[in-house]
Amino acid sequence: MSRIPYQIVRLAKGGQGITYYNEKVFFTAGALPGESGQAEVISEKSRFGRCRAVTCDQPSLLRNLHDACPISGKCDSCGFRHVKPEFALNLKSEALISEIFKIAHLDPIEPTYYTVSAPTGSLDGLRQRVRLHLANGRIGYFARDSHTIVPAVQCTVIDPVLANIVRQLNEIKPPALHFSCDLQIDLNDNRQPFLHIRPTESEISGRGSKKFTKPAVWLHQIIQSGIFKGIRFGDEHIAGDAMIRDTVSIPSHPDVHYWRRIGDFAQATGEGNAHLHQIVADFLRQTKPHAVADLFSGSGNLTFRAAQFVPEVHAFEFYCDPNAFDRGVEDNRPTWLPDARVDMQLSDLTKGLPRTAAKCDAAICDPAREGLSEKMCHDLKTSRIRHILYISCEATNLARDLARLKDTFELRSLGFVDMFPQTPHVETVCLLSKLSEAKHHISVQVDMDELDLTAAESRATYDEIKAYVWEHAGLNVSKLYIAQTKRKCGIIERKNYNLPKSEDSRQPQCPPEKEAAIKEALKHFGMF
Repeated sequence: MSRIPYQIVRLAKGGQGITYYNEKVFFTAGALPGESGQAEVISEKSRFGRCRAVTCDQPSLLRNLHDACPISGKCDSCGFRHVKPEFALNLKSEALISEIFKIAHLDPIEPTYYTVSAPTGSLDGLRQRVRLHLANGRIGYFARDSHTIVPAVQCTVIDPVLANIVRQLNEIKPPALHFSCDLQIDLNDNRQPFLHIRPTESEISGRGSKKFTKPAVWLHQIIQSGIFKGIRFGDEHIAGDAMIRDTVSIPSHPDVHYWRRIGDFAQATGEGNAHLHQIVADFLRQTKPHAVADLFSGSGNLTFRAAQFVPEVHAFEFYCDPNAFDRGVEDNRPTWLPDARVDMQLSDLTKGLPRTAAKCDAAICDPAREGLSEKMCHDLKTSRIRHILYISCEATNLARDLARLKDTFELRSLGFVDMFPQTPHVETVCLLSKLSEAKHHISVQVDMDELDLTAAESRATYDEIKAYVWEHAGLNVSKLYIAQTKRKCGIIERKNYNLPKSEDSRQPQCPPEKEAAIKEALKHFGMF
């Protein structure tokens, strides 16, 4: 394969570095902003190409030089282990911020970041779920950019209990070479393992020379091993317990317990899911709705948390076992508000907003990667719903939906949850309020002395500085970050009358890459 020089200007969505060569953009895996070196070309098209960094002249200060995973860079599981944990969330969110506001044509706002803890300095051992592939008689992850199997027995990112289960599963002789499937192993709240075996599409459809048959000997060996608390093959429950129970804890509130079928969707990390629960609690305390519609509710993960704050919660889902939801109702009812009403309707939400949901005054939306349908966006705008908490794992489709909703709903806040540590993926959370609910008018008294400008301040406004940084560096910077940088540069500002109420309040500090971009803007305007 050919090699090209690279000089990374910024990261694209998905964590790949952007470089330019022969007037063409190349997306460069394994490289960070500011780094340069040689990259191996993987593929090339008329307008762009893909490559992978193979040498680095000078590692970025953000680079993790002590990766303990023996298969890092070989498998397609993580993809962001080369970044130090303390910088990872901010770095991978930068490209999402740019994409969201550009596609939706919204004014940038400063986001909130929700990280997962790394008490030992490492984010290894946090994942409670692992997805593997069985092909050609081998079990493991797909290798990067191919379907070659990389053994997962040395994977460090998953919970140690899962790692041990993977080792035991590999000791059972896989079925003959003609059978392929995906394997999902989940841990419940007692860290007991459950297995879901999903034959690949070619196995199920019998395309080509393949014809699907259940690998009876292999399944019998797995069942007899006693490794798993429950096993599901395709849509058929074949051994042990049929459901998994998860528990979510947040400070000062009762735990939430929810059930799901083996193989059904669940959030990737417990701490990331706890962040979502805390966000939901804060959202409901702030908006004080009487009735909430939990759209795309799954089996009740966030539904049961909402019932601790709201007297009426209606859940809507298409892919859910009602029995799992009913068990959650039974477990959680003692923690709800007195006489709280909670129910679930099996609804195809691609066809629009159910009538019951349209009568609620708040909604929690956590759709799949495809986001909301155009009909759903239209129905939300014409419903009684005043506030929406939108949770998304796909920023492009989120931005599309924000563009559809913005003539009726205002984006009030934005947050990023590191639900997938050591990967380039992130969960995005938005709070939207109907424009009639937003506080557009405030009364103020202005002392004319406050309007005096310093010589430096008269050269450029905060908005002009923000616009310059956005245009030339592709970064969204807040007025707080600009003020912090100006102080470091010795630029005297007016007295700040908008002081925090709490003496020990904490302010986010401007990241180094944003500070450098702001300084360039200050130089451009002759202020520094």
